[in-house]
Amino acid sequence: MKEDFLQFIWKLKRFDHSNLRLADGRELIINKHGEFNSHENGPDFFNAQITIDSISWFGNIEIHTKSSDWFNHKHQLDISFKNVILHVVWEHDKEVHFLSETLPVLELKNRIPANLFSNLKSLKLNYSAFPCQKLIKNLDLSYLTQMISSSFVNRMERKILHYFHLNEDEFIYRLMAKSFGGKSNQFSFEYIAESLPYSLLNKLDSQKKRIAINSCKTLLTKDSNKIQVVPYFKQKGMRPQSTPDIRIEQFINCIQIIEELKSFTILEAREFVFYFRRKISDVDKTISFTMQNHLLLNLILPYFFYLGYSSIEFREKAIEIAEILPPEKNNIVEQMKLLGFSIKNSFDSQAVLEIYSEFCQKKKCLNCTVGAKIINL
Repeated sequence: MKEDFLQFIWKLKRFDHSNLRLADGRELIINKHGEFNSHENGPDFFNAQITIDSISWFGNIEIHTKSSDWFNHKHQLDISFKNVILHVVWEHDKEVHFLSETLPVLELKNRIPANLFSNLKSLKLNYSAFPCQKLIKNLDLSYLTQMISSSFVNRMERKILHYFHLNEDEFIYRLMAKSFGGKSNQFSFEYIAESLPYSLLNKLDSQKKRIAINSCKTLLTKDSNKIQVVPYFKQKGMRPQSTPDIRIEQFINCIQIIEELKSFTILEAREFVFYFRRKISDVDKTISFTMQNHLLLNLILPYFFYLGYSSIEFREKAIEIAEILPPEKNNIVEQMKLLGFSIKNSFDSQAVLEIYSEFCQKKKCLNCTVGAKIINL
């Protein structure tokens, strides 16, 4: 029995609530199960309400496989657990005392439906990239659509999280560098952008910009005789148009549009895409249509979400642009189509890539809308 499965059970209220009694025999009524704590340290559920022998309690709930895990996790030393009003466990094996009080314990061992265990086992025993591939066919397609919508937003939020502390110019510059780096060399390009911040680079003329970036690039060329302390460029197996030398040159040429880019965010979605493509072509005709799409997805959409913290219209515009652009073509997107996801544009393909990377690849079926529904069938 895993703790995350018990959290899943509690969150969905999928256990027998009849004649609830604590481990010491007292009557228990659960008035409010609480709000799941998915991010912060501390108890698993906040703002719960329970009644024990006609006395109401308001506070937090902590969930463990065994009661003794309270001590294994050293919660007795953490003051953030002082407002725990109920300790929910699979097996009660030890009394827990905190601040001289004995914690009430609810044992769930005999209160969980057998079908939940069998459905979870079916997922856990499937070691393929998509544990649910044999079970998802029984699911209503509305759940797939629901997950598409939320996953796109989650992907954009995750992309800007690391850069959100930067000012607008630096934000665009860093995302532009990462985008030109692509999957293989994003860390190398980020290293360049961090080493040569936009505030410094913008003071140089075109020739000095090129010299500064190319000097930094030299440090990232792998030398088998030296210990590498920086993320060196990868070149093996890359297409000629995607080599670091080509991408660096394109990146240098595009830095000049950062200031102008900020000025035409007021355009409508389709106008913006047209204008952006034209500006990219003006500064570097070697940047392909596919690469333009890549920049729109990995630079412009996160940028609009960044601006969206000040005005929601930018987030809406990001979604419009994503719906205009064609879906990405790669193996993951094709496999997600086979699972039943409808992928018509980049909004959909970005969403399924997020589902794959954050749930399928990490086997977080309990946190996935689709996986949770399959277990709950």
